[in-house]
Amino acid sequence: MAKRSISFFANPAASMDINQALVSRLGEIQLEIVSARIKPENTQSFVHGGPLRRLSATNYFDGGIKKHSSVHTVKFQDIAEHNVSILRLQLQSFRETMNVQFLQSLYGTINDSCESSGNVVDAKAEGSTLAAFEAMLEKLEIPVAADGTPQLPEIHLGAGAFEKFKEAMDGISPEADARIKEIQARKIAEGRERELRRQAKFVRYGNQT
Repeated sequence: MAKRSISFFANPAASMDINQALVSRLGEIQLEIVSARIKPENTQSFVHGGPLRRLSATNYFDGGIKKHSSVHTVKFQDIAEHNVSILRLQLQSFRETMNVQFLQSLYGTINDSCESSGNVVDAKAEGSTLAAFEAMLEKLEIPVAADGTPQLPEIHLGAGAFEKFKEAMDGISPEADARIKEIQARKIAEGRERELRRQAKFVRYGNQT
């Protein structure tokens, strides 16, 4: 016969309500962390035991499953003294811990994906920050929404790289500025062409009748 778990709470029903509220709050914090970097419409949910990709995908990177964990300890003295402030501190600690792990997992997966496909730009090899920026733009595909609005990519940089990039852009020559604008305009036009081809695959796409 399995042993019953021991409850140290005088009100088991209230204990369950508190536990459910805590789990719900932890889920909200996790969602806030993910949504700050990835738009909700770009996230996917997977059924347990199912594949980690869409069945229709022909080009994808399988980064596997990453485990994120957070361990918290509460002193008995804080419980005995009814120190409710520890709940706020524990939630703050959970947010910080999970945020760091999520960012490490996110950027690590992006790095591995780019390395596996060769979609990498070496600033030193290109010779300058601006040259590397141009090379990066050439490698990009700019997605376009169904109404033709381009969805320009974001650039994430560390503090040192940001200063170098800002300095390069502040001192950009008219010729380099024109080249970058030409690349961006061309990439947006290519994105619109891809979107039109995608829409053409569907009968009466956008028809409301």
